[in-house]
Amino acid sequence: MKGRNVMTETGTKITFDITGIDEIIEEKENQFTALREVQWGDRPSNLELRRWRNMPDGGEFPLKGVTFMTPEGPNTLAETLVNLGFGKTKDIISSLKDRDDFRRSLNTVLGKGDELYDEKAGEVDDEYYDPSELMKL
Repeated sequence: MKGRNVMTETGTKITFDITGIDEIIEEKENQFTALREVQWGDRPSNLELRRWRNMPDGGEFPLKGVTFMTPEGPNTLAETLVNLGFGKTKDIISSLKDRDDFRRSLNTVLGKGDELYDEKAGEVDDEYYDPSELMKL
């Protein structure tokens, strides 16, 4: 959605663009919650989770939401939801299985002693660097 203008309740005009990710999470009546990459006015795009209202004219009106402040925020949210038991295990695994690092990550988590460990896949190297070694301290 490009260059969409909306009027706030105070009569202020706001311009926004959906610039990337645009996934509807849930819908009920004339509202929906979406995970979207949004640019508000001239500001840089950010990933946000927001409720939207479908308008009679076919437009969408932004309601309350949260903008992720860092690139790590969405990753932490995903991990937190899974750790709290949200999401169906089969669906989560199905989403992860096509990632390039899936087999290596699975090996890293399971460990070499597990029967599902795949020697050919290897493991994920987290590449921890000790700053003192880099600076020769």
